[in-house]
Amino acid sequence: MIEGVLFDKDGTLFDYHATWHGVFRDLAHDLCEGDEAGARSLLEAGGYDVEGGFYRSNSILSAGDTRELAQVWARQLGRDAGALLPHMERVFSTEPVASAVPAADLKSLLETLRSRSLSLGIATHDSLQATENVLARFSLREYFDFLTGYDCGHGSKPGGGMALAFCKAVGVAPGRIVVIGDNPHDLGMGRNAGAAAVLGVLTGSSRRGDLVEAGADDVLESVADLPAWLDGNSGIVPEAACG
Repeated sequence: MIEGVLFDKDGTLFDYHATWHGVFRDLAHDLCEGDEAGARSLLEAGGYDVEGGFYRSNSILSAGDTRELAQVWARQLGRDAGALLPHMERVFSTEPVASAVPAADLKSLLETLRSRSLSLGIATHDSLQATENVLARFSLREYFDFLTGYDCGHGSKPGGGMALAFCKAVGVAPGRIVVIGDNPHDLGMGRNAGAAAVLGVLTGSSRRGDLVEAGADDVLESVADLPAWLDGNSGIVPEAACG
């Protein structure tokens, strides 16, 4: 009964730590002109546990958008967020593209899903341009029917606007899609849109307990496990799809 899959991008399709940690670290040092204590303060303000070496689930760095991060870091730096944002957007449209590490064999996965006539989309708190850039790098753009970023006017997670925009674009009822992501705000987006199921993955900044507590219908090791999950749950007939 599932007709569409809406993916988060970073932490879901791409390994979060491998892709983003160096980018955040280098940008923080650059903004602080090499001052180690200042850079550490920026990272901690964004949700990075410096001592533990991990990003907190649903923190600004792991789940916020560029505008939100600019506001947090601008306050720390005593700068204007509006002036900082364009620089951050330029960095984020190129550096994470170069460092991106797929969380699975994405081409094989996406071909498998497309062979099942599923509509596929991405809803990310990154920008649309950054999303286009990383998909182009890995020759994956052709597999997706819909892309939206924080700058596309569909609202932000955990609001359901991005998921509802996907459903409208591909002509699928919200109750016939699966939303998959690595943070509670991804799951919230799916729930608020009325998705058939919301799935968590462990290739991002959340631990299994974070995702279970946030109401995940299931937690997968990675998106590579999605086809098998769909096989085992092909009989889903959510109430929202029956009306």
